Amino acid sequence: MLVSSNSSIFQGFHLMLFKISLNFTVDTVRKLSVSFQSIGQHNSQYHAKASGNTTLSIMPKHRATQLSVSFQSIGQHNSQYHAKASGNTTLSIMPKHRATQLSVSCQSIGQHNSQYHAKASGNTTLSIMPKHRATQLSVSCQSIGQHNSQYHAKASGNTTLSIIPKYRATQLSVSCQSIGQHNSQYHAKASGNTTLSIMPKHRATQLSVSCQSIGQHNSQYHAKASGNTTLSIMPKHRATQLSVSCQSIRQHNSQYHAKM
Repeated sequence: MLVSSNSSIFQGFHLMLFKISLNFTVDTVRKLSVSFQSIGQHNSQYHAKASGNTTLSIMPKHRATQLSVSFQSIGQHNSQYHAKASGNTTLSIMPKHRATQLSVSCQSIGQHNSQYHAKASGNTTLSIMPKHRATQLSVSCQSIGQHNSQYHAKASGNTTLSIIPKYRATQLSVSCQSIGQHNSQYHAKASGNTTLSIMPKHRATQLSVSCQSIGQHNSQYHAKASGNTTLSIMPKHRATQLSVSCQSIRQHNSQYHAKM
């Protein structure tokens, strides 16, 4: 199926380009939704295209109030969802191996030159980069059915977030809310079986990390951070629930360090 639509409205100061080209070869994809709301700028563009098994590319620009991409119920083992975009707002997503739900939401981008950059490589690689006072950034990976499925999210710049779960992690969520400073950084990276590192700086109002229902014996959750706010956590052996929350860090040089 190939759908192509071009529309040009308000050529003066309100020009919108909307172009969609979809090509689906995987039959068991149950639901794919992409929504863009409230794009206020003159030269904002909407570009969505697909190639291969199920490839979706999206490009919004200039003050996108809300950008959400959700992939649900991928029925094929080797089915790929790849969404990428370039420009001021760039988003790329590729899940594999029966990922029931993968959602990435970026809300309330207040600056003109703010960038959301998410790209993917390998089995399931997700990278997200917001800048300039992102009010809320959330990444959730739920119900990973395969043993070797990987969720890797990393980013660089003012806000850096990296996540890798393995071994049937039912739910892994990392949320960073209300980053008040221009140069505030959230840095979370992972290595090994299940390694999670988080580094917030400069008046992070709330930082929470939760890991639930780790089904494998040798699965490891290792979260460490350095800098102004340092947090290290390592549970092992079927940890049913692990939550770490740091709220209202007032001082610039305040440190939170917890390890096991």
